[in-house]
Amino acid sequence: MAQCTLAITLTTAVAALAGGLAGYYAASRSTRGLRAAVRALLAGAARERDVARAARRLSSRPRRRYLVFEVIPGGVGENELRRSLEEAARRLAGEAGLALSALTLVEYSESTSRGIIRFRHEYKALALAVLGLVREVNGSRVVLVPLATTGSLRRARRLLS
Repeated sequence: MAQCTLAITLTTAVAALAGGLAGYYAASRSTRGLRAAVRALLAGAARERDVARAARRLSSRPRRRYLVFEVIPGGVGENELRRSLEEAARRLAGEAGLALSALTLVEYSESTSRGIIRFRHEYKALALAVLGLVREVNGSRVVLVPLATTGSLRRARRLLS
C-alpha cells in the first residue's frame, strides 16, 4: 500500500511539474529549480519531500531585492533620477532586460539624497552596474553610491533615513 501511495504521489508530482516546465523555461533564465526537480524525480529513491520542495520552487514567485543608494552631490529631482536610471538600464540590458529585471526606483528622498531601487534577485549585478553607469542627471555630474542590499522594503526604508 505504501508503494502504491508513493507511486501515485510521484505520478501527481511529475504531472504537476510537466505542466509548469514550459512556462518556467519561458519566464525564467535560471534552471536551478528545474534541474533539482528533474534530479529528484529521476533518482531511484526520490522522496516525497524532495519532489514537493522542487515543485514549490518552480511555482514560487520571483524574489525581490531592494538596493539603497546615495546620490553625491545631492540636489537631484526624483523624476530626473528615475529617467536617468531607466535610460542607463535600457542602454545596458535593452528593453527586454529592463522588463525582466523589473528595475524601478521605489523611493527617493531629496533631503537626504538617498533612494531605493527594487529589482528581481537574479539581477543584482545589473542593478549595481546601472548605478555605476549613471554619471549625469539633468546636466549635473553625479555619482550613485550603493549603500546596502536588503530583502525587505521595511529594512530598506530604515536605511533610507
